[in-house]
Amino acid sequence: MQAGFARADITPPLGSPMMGYGDTSTRLAESVHDPLYVRALSVVHGGEEALILSLDLCFIGREESDQFKGVLGRELGLLPRQILMSSTHTHAAPPSGDYLDLEYVPTPREYQRQLEAAVVKASKEATASRREVRIEAGMGKSNLPMNRRQWRGKEVHNGPNPDGNVLDSLPVCLLKDLAGKPVCLLFTISTHVVCMRDRALSADYPGHACDLLDKKMGAICAMFLQGVGGDSRPRPLGVDASGAATKDWNWSSGWAQAELIGKTLAKEVEATLARGLKPVEPAVKSALIETFWPLQRLPREKYLEWSQPRKGAKGETLPPGLHEKWAQRWLGLHDRGQVPDQVSVLMQGVQLGKNLRLVAIEGEPLSPHGQAIEAAWPAGNGATFALGYANGEAMYLVTSPMLDEGGYEPVSYWEYGQPAPLAKGLEVARDAGLAKLKALGIA
Repeated sequence: MQAGFARADITPPLGSPMMGYGDTSTRLAESVHDPLYVRALSVVHGGEEALILSLDLCFIGREESDQFKGVLGRELGLLPRQILMSSTHTHAAPPSGDYLDLEYVPTPREYQRQLEAAVVKASKEATASRREVRIEAGMGKSNLPMNRRQWRGKEVHNGPNPDGNVLDSLPVCLLKDLAGKPVCLLFTISTHVVCMRDRALSADYPGHACDLLDKKMGAICAMFLQGVGGDSRPRPLGVDASGAATKDWNWSSGWAQAELIGKTLAKEVEATLARGLKPVEPAVKSALIETFWPLQRLPREKYLEWSQPRKGAKGETLPPGLHEKWAQRWLGLHDRGQVPDQVSVLMQGVQLGKNLRLVAIEGEPLSPHGQAIEAAWPAGNGATFALGYANGEAMYLVTSPMLDEGGYEPVSYWEYGQPAPLAKGLEVARDAGLAKLKALGIA
């Protein structure tokens, strides 16, 4: 196998809109705390290539992902299945996609051009720098993810739930050249990137972890890939000084917390390396499929009710908010018979070696979906990277029981532009997708 790694800066200018908290169009960058990057790993073996990209963005939208894959196809001759587009999910980054107000206030075209140029630059440099490598991989554990679906009486709230389900796996893959120099260090944990809440651009804790690991490895080589953490936040944001869970998250977090979490994550990766990774026999394969997850059907009356103008304190009619705009849109589509009963979700597999693979689901999957990926591909002496936030934003991918439980994730569908919540039985679509990836050779 040959492999190459590169990164390129994707930090936007000050004044750019920021994604992650509230309306993107009103949260404008006032400073740069630390740079944002796109990181690229290019591999080739047996005539088969793959390109793995990690971008310091909250999301990578489906349209942007398809656009960038098209450009990379033209520049590097790659097929869409050979390119994995992943976002770290930092909430202190410029926008991409059409989440929330971006359906109505699109990402500035100038930044989209900057982003495309950086993706191409990093990908070309990674491809040009490929050299023969050996691969090692292994599975560690992370103590950082903490479930955020907290029961308060009979309702689920966004709060620390130390007893809730999380995906605590820490897969690690190290590629070194024949001189023993690191080419790329891949690692994943499954939890939100939400420390930086103000108007400072930042890669948050994944960026700090990568910086620390680069120094430890003696080369710029670290790449964080976001896992399946739609239902978790970092533990240090939900505990007190004694380590006991608090009722609410630390909603005033900042760089001090990002630095602590990044340092903790780097130490967990180092501990996994110290325990010893296992050699992996190279075998590059890739597959990209479209799956369709069922949606509920909302009655026309709901769209009509939610589309009505709001009244102000003095009885005046207020301009339509985002929820009203969403309802008005779907009311019109309902009347034209154009409301879908399923949502498109891309699923992708990239195999790097025997018993070493990355399996990604578009959007924000919750931890049970990551556990289903790991159950389908037991790591053994290799590693299984269960990933979310790849190739598009889709919606929160909950589970059938969560539809009855309620909470933010099941009812946030409208923020992603979807017409209705997911429907029970969605796991059938997920499992069929995983089986198809296996049938296409992801082993």
